[in-house]
Amino acid sequence: MIAGVIACFIAVKVVVEIGRTWVLFWNDILAAATALLSRRQGIDQQTAPERAPPPMNEPPPRADSRKSRQKRVAAARLQVIFAVLSARRRASF
Repeated sequence: MIAGVIACFIAVKVVVEIGRTWVLFWNDILAAATALLSRRQGIDQQTAPERAPPPMNEPPPRADSRKSRQKRVAAARLQVIFAVLSARRRASF
């Protein structure tokens, strides 16, 4: 019976350690993705050429296209996930 309790305790410790490692792994991936997004947005803003005005026969582009809104939503979701994982990481130590 004591061996069973010890085995159960060791199994729980292993599962907790695997979970913690998994969270840290995803935290690093999200940090890299956020840094990449930030850097890409910064590069795009710095190196974007001056845009010529649209020709008269084309309507002006919409202020908020679906694609730009999707990018903003995806970036916001990544930031929220990153913040939650960072908070969990700080809480676990």
